[in-house]
Amino acid sequence: MTHGSADRGTVLIDTEAVKGVAIVEGDHLELVEIKLSESGTVAPHVLPIEVLFYVIKGTCRIRIGEKSLDAPAGTAVVSPAGIEKSIECLGGEPAVILACKRLT
Repeated sequence: MTHGSADRGTVLIDTEAVKGVAIVEGDHLELVEIKLSESGTVAPHVLPIEVLFYVIKGTCRIRIGEKSLDAPAGTAVVSPAGIEKSIECLGGEPAVILACKRLT
């Protein structure tokens, strides 16, 4: 069994607007907590892996390819591998997202 926590995880990004921490990594999955400030954005990027996003707090605009979704807390979105994605915090309050990455 592998376990972890956000306060002891590996920091992947740490800016004033966005903090991403790898909470736990298994053989095939990685769980990342992403915290966005009221104006936080995750810049457009492409990953060669599938990613599931789950909004825990706040509302975010999640863009995957040409499609975008305003996603309030409780929303889950799957991004296929090889597709450009970005995240923007909406609603004037911070947001928290879990990203589950399929590593293989």
